[in-house]
Amino acid sequence: MIHTAYLARCDNRKSMPRTNPQAGAPEQWLDNNILRTMNLNGFSFDFFINWANNTFTPETWFKVIYTQDGECTIEQFIEDITHCCSWQYFYNLYEFSQRIGSDFYFILFNDEQDWSDNNSFLYKVKLTKNNNNYSVDFDKLTINDFKQNIINLSGGPVQIGSKGLMYGTSRLECHLSHTTSLYPGDADLILTNTNHEPIAILEFKKHNLATNMENENIHNYYPSRDKRKYDRLAIMQNYISQMGFNVPLLVLYYPTKTMHTKWKLEQIEYQNDNFTVTGSELFPLPVINNEKNYRTVLHTILTKIQEWS
Repeated sequence: MIHTAYLARCDNRKSMPRTNPQAGAPEQWLDNNILRTMNLNGFSFDFFINWANNTFTPETWFKVIYTQDGECTIEQFIEDITHCCSWQYFYNLYEFSQRIGSDFYFILFNDEQDWSDNNSFLYKVKLTKNNNNYSVDFDKLTINDFKQNIINLSGGPVQIGSKGLMYGTSRLECHLSHTTSLYPGDADLILTNTNHEPIAILEFKKHNLATNMENENIHNYYPSRDKRKYDRLAIMQNYISQMGFNVPLLVLYYPTKTMHTKWKLEQIEYQNDNFTVTGSELFPLPVINNEKNYRTVLHTILTKIQEWS
């Protein structure tokens, strides 16, 4: 059995992040069933920055976890992943990756291993295409080989401090947060058109406090609290623009407390070692599981992309 990674506390994988029971979250508002109503696709994936020269490393990663003991064969992977995920989603993600000159890999592992054990292992699975036929190539790595691969792709050792992550998408990611082989961060959502061309980068920013949503803005988080996260996004945006796609970088602020009634969209541009806000507006929260409301959120985002361009 295979499933995708999920965000939970590193010290208790049964403890999930706080959610808004009335409005839900952007991952629901903008899932691919909603996006396809506007002939769009959306992807979340992990990506690297080479911090030695502040450039985008052309590898796109997607984590998948298998639950059976021992090793996983190619045949098992191909069969089992169809029970949890859509191959079309991954084909589209591959095509987008190719558009920006990036290779696409699944990172496949059993997350019940003791990652401090040098005998623990995982698979780096490359999705390729030849004559319109997709195939996968398996590469089994020990945890130490994998850590070295991360260091190489990051341009050197990267760490976040002795405490590591509070929340992570897997026990593997949590373990690596205590090493100099920090697992790469993710893109919350890349919107693409039917030609697999990127049209926007969205960062989802959760607001857990009672303070006014209107006060949420990039300068609350950059450069003080989340500098590396937003530097990563700006570097990726710049790389994508160099590949011929002028995509905006948007931050979607959403509340978890039910006292709030609004979400906020902000467009930011990196210039002169800081971010400038080039568009900002508040909108009514959708009602959870209301597809009409979700389509309104999407229409609002697309309208603002045009208005702020």
